[in-house]
Amino acid sequence: LLQHGNNDDLSCLMNYTLYTRERPFGSKKGGGKMTIVRPNLNHTRWDPGLVMYPHLDAERSWILVHENEKHIAFCSVYCAAEVQNEQFKIWNTELYIMIQQEMETLKNEGFDCVILGDLNGHVGNDDKGIEGNSPGINYNGKLVRDFIASNGLTMINADKTRCSGLFTRNSSNSATCIDYVLADIGANDLIMKMTVDSNKEVLWGSDHSSLLIEVNLGVEQDPGFISPEPKIPKPSKKTAAAYAACLDNLLLGLSHQGMGIEEKCVLFQSSAVKAAQQTGHGPRLDNPRTFTSCKTI
Repeated sequence: LLQHGNNDDLSCLMNYTLYTRERPFGSKKGGGKMTIVRPNLNHTRWDPGLVMYPHLDAERSWILVHENEKHIAFCSVYCAAEVQNEQFKIWNTELYIMIQQEMETLKNEGFDCVILGDLNGHVGNDDKGIEGNSPGINYNGKLVRDFIASNGLTMINADKTRCSGLFTRNSSNSATCIDYVLADIGANDLIMKMTVDSNKEVLWGSDHSSLLIEVNLGVEQDPGFISPEPKIPKPSKKTAAAYAACLDNLLLGLSHQGMGIEEKCVLFQSSAVKAAQQTGHGPRLDNPRTFTSCKTI
């Protein structure tokens, strides 16, 4: 979402706590993970310290939430996609081994665990997969299934009583499920609902759909908290021409005679936002989906 030369300044997140974990320069084309935590949520970022596999340190990130005597550890994970050189097999196997060790440490400290993210695995549609899913099971999918069985986890995606939506990645010619939410026994009891945001109602700009889970922490969001107004991203190279044409048409239909410079600036800013919305940038024109309870993670 953030491209070189076209980076948002993230001011729309100024009221939130941001944690980043970036890959070293030259590693898998860079990138990393960002965790955004809303205000007033009691939490800590957990760094295991001396990790089992240092080269995998940026492939997962832990956030510990502690509210009303409930202690949940959330681990955001990215597993390598399957490629021809098969190095992904060792990479992902070691990543699961490391996460399992870290889970054991946290569980000994009284935390329930949730593992979620892009696991790049096809888990099939049998009794250990997801009903309605594609039948194929790849190497990464076997790792996911083995990890679930070894740690007594529940795949929330497969629970049709709680999960709505199925395919988490869509391209022009395929739809697959490769992103998952896995919960241990304690955390499983607290997860009330999961939604695969296939219609991009909350987040967009990626071929992956967001996974939204509601966790019963027993508290409500501060009614005085006002969510910051979203920042409108700049047009991309692909949409710049359409954006410019739309902005020109909007400005041609406006009259600014007799306005001072400040009024003209406000008029231009509102037109720029409207043009961005009409060409697929920033918040949609319809009412966005909102959440008022802090039990939504």
